[in-house]
Amino acid sequence: MAALDAANEARLAAEAAAAAAANANAGISAANSYGISEALLAAHPELAAVYAMFKANNIPKALELLYASAYYKNSSAIVKTREKQKLEQPAVYADSLEKYKIAARQRLVSTGIKIEMQHLNYWQQMLMLKVWMITNLTRPLWYLERLLVLAETFLVIQQP
Repeated sequence: MAALDAANEARLAAEAAAAAAANANAGISAANSYGISEALLAAHPELAAVYAMFKANNIPKALELLYASAYYKNSSAIVKTREKQKLEQPAVYADSLEKYKIAARQRLVSTGIKIEMQHLNYWQQMLMLKVWMITNLTRPLWYLERLLVLAETFLVIQQP
């Protein structure tokens, strides 16, 4: 009888462990369905609490934290998709960026604007720098503008 009780306890413990693992996997699946991945956590540390809530399968609290995050409030769907692709599939991101630049140059040339690819690359770098500064620096605006002027000066010097 004691052996039967021990076997039942072992079976119940195994079922509880399997249920806990399934619960955690369900939370991780829910996080993935909202676009939150391990790579994104490295880029946006404020999402760690959101991911922890998803992992604990506390979906309502996770969504509340996600919708209150700066990442969710300040990023459009396109930005989120591109950033996720850049972090998780860098080769695909680089390929799509190159195709976009070629298409953008073709559109400009077809309207009569002559632009070399090196100049297009320069303006892309400037835009990426501006976006990075706005999203990552928490200094006053005049400070950001001064950094931008310095960066533009540096990039013009570096331009071929």
